Amino acid sequence: VLNHFEEDKQFLNDITSMLCKASHSPEEVYSTLKNVKGLGPAYFTKILYFYTHAFNKNRNYKVYIMDQFTSKSMN
Repeated sequence: VLNHFEEDKQFLNDITSMLCKASHSPEEVYSTLKNVKGLGPAYFTKILYFYTHAFNKNRNYKVYIMDQFTSKSMN
């Protein structure tokens, strides 16, 4: 995973800016994060959980963490 960021430092800067400014929807953040090789939805949803709870106070919905238990219950 770290090799991906080492190869493309601009990508890391873009993700950092996106998360810190909280200027994008959770869908946009997820779409960006899914391009990181070696990381899956279980990791992304943890980031999105804290993103929506910390920065998006005006949103009516929150993202939840997808783990093995929640994915089993949804399926």
